[in-house]
Amino acid sequence: LTEGKETIFSVKGTKAFYNNLPLCRQYSNETSHGCRICWGECTFTVNRGSLVHQIIKGTVANVSLFNTYFYKLGEAFGYGADAEKAETWWDLSLPTLGQDSTITAADGGYGK
Repeated sequence: LTEGKETIFSVKGTKAFYNNLPLCRQYSNETSHGCRICWGECTFTVNRGSLVHQIIKGTVANVSLFNTYFYKLGEAFGYGADAEKAETWWDLSLPTLGQDSTITAADGGYGK
């Protein structure tokens, strides 16, 4: 990374899971395990046993024309987070980097 230069890993202004790769790598190195949140958010971590999923992964990687179609197909099959539960996540008071030094969060945090 260049000193003083902003790096952009995600489109700003959308409610989405943002991945800052250098920070992710730093956290993984410091904790020796990482948080793996991205694994739970990624459509490609479901149903690895089916041949059709392998074909779709290869298609998405090479033909961007089908990305929207496969995304909507994933929604139709119920992959990813529940929309209502996902919306409540933005209102939680969660600790930075998953380390809660106060043991509790203001609104129930992890217990919610």
